[in-house]
Amino acid sequence: DSNGITIHPFYSREDIAGQPEPVVTQPGWSICAQIRVTDAAVANKQALHELNNGASGLCFVIEQEIDPEILLQDIELPYIYTQFKLSHPMPAFVASLKALGAKKDWSWQEAESFLSFDYIGHYAQRGNWLESKTQDENAFAAFLEAAEEIPAFCIDAAFFQNAGANTTYQLACTLALVNEYLNL
Repeated sequence: DSNGITIHPFYSREDIAGQPEPVVTQPGWSICAQIRVTDAAVANKQALHELNNGASGLCFVIEQEIDPEILLQDIELPYIYTQFKLSHPMPAFVASLKALGAKKDWSWQEAESFLSFDYIGHYAQRGNWLESKTQDENAFAAFLEAAEEIPAFCIDAAFFQNAGANTTYQLACTLALVNEYLNL
């Protein structure tokens, strides 16, 4: 019980019986495998293995520039949930990903694929910018320009809870980050 709100680890139909219908519903879930990418070919093999063994989505954690064509060989993004979690802005990777999508005629608006780079969250977690704030703002602007067609807005609020925040404080900090992104 935090701030008068009881949050259970999961809910069943019995817990919501008699409650008003939710405004937004989730039509289905994806079983998402997280893959840390250090080598595109190795990560591709691991991704195919995960997909062949029950995963319906992939989360690629990318810390360096890689070739998306090698990473996504034999993987059809329009049919699976895919997240590209970037450790820093990577305009070259994003441009290559867009070129691959154009080559394969993928629609980013229809695919459940998106880029994840939380520029301000990086600062909030580590207390420093990647290099300098001006360079980061320029890199982030280039990243957003490159990612124009691909959904790229993501805020990871888990680190607030991991740092000890209660649910209300976590939500408040997350909304503050949204506000900063809107200002940026």
